[in-house]
Amino acid sequence: MIRGLIHGRVFKVAETKTSANGKAFATATVALDGQFNDGAPRFARVICFGELADQLAALPKGAAVAVAGKLEIGVWTPDSGKTEAQVKVLADDLIAVKTTTSSVRRNEPVTP
Repeated sequence: MIRGLIHGRVFKVAETKTSANGKAFATATVALDGQFNDGAPRFARVICFGELADQLAALPKGAAVAVAGKLEIGVWTPDSGKTEAQVKVLADDLIAVKTTTSSVRRNEPVTP
């Protein structure tokens, strides 16, 4: 099992569903933060159960999040025909991060 931490912004808001055994869960797509060599965005599917599912379902598109849990790495082929990596996170922890972009800017010193 691979455990990991991802952070980014909710790209596709959560869908709530019920599993075959009656457990409620939610899935959402998160656009990952970071710079990649090819400049293309990267995404991860986040899957939450229980209270975490409720928290994920309450987040709007664009909300900043950090998610820790079991990572599953696979491949998929979009309509473009180019095989790409697929990342899924079975969440153990989810933190919604509140930011104020007007008060802090990248590469500028923060003054008290």
